[in-house]
Amino acid sequence: MIEQGDGGSVISLSTVEAFRGIPRFAVYSAFKSGVTAFTKSLALELGGKGIRVNAIAPDLTRSLQVPYDKWVPEEQQNLIPTWVPVGRFGTADDLAGVALFLASDLSAFVTGTTVHADGGSLAAGGWFRREDGTWTNRPMRP
Repeated sequence: MIEQGDGGSVISLSTVEAFRGIPRFAVYSAFKSGVTAFTKSLALELGGKGIRVNAIAPDLTRSLQVPYDKWVPEEQQNLIPTWVPVGRFGTADDLAGVALFLASDLSAFVTGTTVHADGGSLAAGGWFRREDGTWTNRPMRP
């Protein structure tokens, strides 16, 4: 990109776990935090060359590598809408839309940032939706 001189876009893949603690996965969280910091620093280094550098931070996203149907027991599947503000986990298409935006000229003035494609789970910050639509930070466990 630098040699061609036409600018461009670099997109890193981080995770919401870079922005909150995750028990038993401290190394993963620390590594992804490093990806986020690398993204910011590289954006500063390459911005003058017309190259934008951003990251996408998804939460649990259905994919071949993450078959969440196997991670969440069938008897708890009905709880998924209470865990994520938009009511579902992400899909590869959700992330692809963010990547297309970041790679396109629509984001020509966006660099050094992380887009949280997480259905609002980071914003919820440990709050969970009840069946009646209200919120609690102390969900009942089945």
